[in-house]
Amino acid sequence: MIKVTMTNVPMYYMSLFKMPSLVVKRLEKCQRDFLWDGGLSKKDHLVKWDEVCKPKSAGDLGIGGLKKRNMTLLSKWLWRFSTERGNL
Repeated sequence: MIKVTMTNVPMYYMSLFKMPSLVVKRLEKCQRDFLWDGGLSKKDHLVKWDEVCKPKSAGDLGIGGLKKRNMTLLSKWLWRFSTERGNL
């Protein structure tokens, strides 16, 4: 399996292209595996993944979902093109 880190280059591509569902699932699995020791141990996890993805203001880790982040970054371009004239 390929280890993926969230650096500037993947974030840039997330802001330009819609990520396929399969890619989102694999990247989120890599995040979960990193957080929970690669899933090598068979013990129960103390926190659900949905709880981990909640914002920091709600008292959780604030990792967030990749699909939501991707759509937010794409929406930012739509907003920018609608408010700034002549930038194309």
